[in-house]
Amino acid sequence: MIWDEELSISVNQVPLKQKAALTIQLFHRVFSDTDYVALLPHGDEPVYLPGKEEGEMHRIIFRDDHLPSALHEISHWCMAGAFRRKQSDYGYDYRPPPRNQASQSLFQSVEVKPQALEWLLHSAIGERFFVSTDGGSEQGGGDDFMAAIHRQAISYYDGRKPKRFEIFLARLITEFQSYQYFHDYWRHVKQLESSAVKEGFFSGL
Repeated sequence: MIWDEELSISVNQVPLKQKAALTIQLFHRVFSDTDYVALLPHGDEPVYLPGKEEGEMHRIIFRDDHLPSALHEISHWCMAGAFRRKQSDYGYDYRPPPRNQASQSLFQSVEVKPQALEWLLHSAIGERFFVSTDGGSEQGGGDDFMAAIHRQAISYYDGRKPKRFEIFLARLITEFQSYQYFHDYWRHVKQLESSAVKEGFFSGL
């Protein structure tokens, strides 16, 4: 793989806390006025809370000041349609671990797309992406889950993305000046075989 080393280094030298602050600020610049939504840190658990009154801000709350949690919640929000954005946590019934096999399989089926989008966001700011099985790795199926995310992420990279996500991803790449880094990264990801995807997820490529 041919990397633009100077750009790659500059993206990765930005401190993590600065990346988190820039990401939050950018999200607000892009969406707060048009969608009446705020991205807020320091939650005990991530949650989406719609405004109860007309004109009240919707709130995307992510865990602590944890950047991966912010990117994950942004991905969920970008995927959610107008109907789901009117409901707390988009109307999903979250069941924390431990789960039985059926519940874990259901969790994984609804997490493939948001985690695929999240992976794109991580790469746009030069950060490693780690798949979250949400405590369900002991249930099995982890390799299939990761392979499904790999396939979906490539599909998103090559093709159509949720509109709000596409807008934010483009702005994020511009903000971090990571255009060459981002596309070099995904050219490499596309060359990975399914059997090597686990290594690719955790190596940071």
